[in-house]
Amino acid sequence: MTGKEIAPMEAFMDRVKAKLRDDIGSMLPDDVVAAMVQKVVDDEFFKPRHIPKPGRSSYSTETIAVPSAFAAMVVEAVNPIIKARAEELLVSKAEEIDEIIKKMVADGFTAMFMRAVDGALTSALQNQQWSIQNALMNLMRQDQ
Repeated sequence: MTGKEIAPMEAFMDRVKAKLRDDIGSMLPDDVVAAMVQKVVDDEFFKPRHIPKPGRSSYSTETIAVPSAFAAMVVEAVNPIIKARAEELLVSKAEEIDEIIKKMVADGFTAMFMRAVDGALTSALQNQQWSIQNALMNLMRQDQ
């Protein structure tokens, strides 16, 4: 994080500290007030919330953890930026991606074709083997 990114959080923490000082007075030492502020910041901004599990019965107490409201807001704000960057990257690498896809399709087609030929040849050879075995069995019966 840069100093510019940390500054708003520090300002917020200072305001919370000042508010606690005003409400509680000067009876608490600075380290206790700092610990209280840290807990408030952790709980409000970073601790996951627990909501009822979707699809649960009305008698169930099952919950699932979801990101904090702050984390959800950050993700919502960052998503368009990430999508735009991903699109830029895909456009800039379009020729490479196209070549990879063509190679995969060609290799996949070749492999599929080889499996089909192998299957057809195996089947034909098995049929030929049965024919030879039958002919030999018939010859052996005639000799007896």
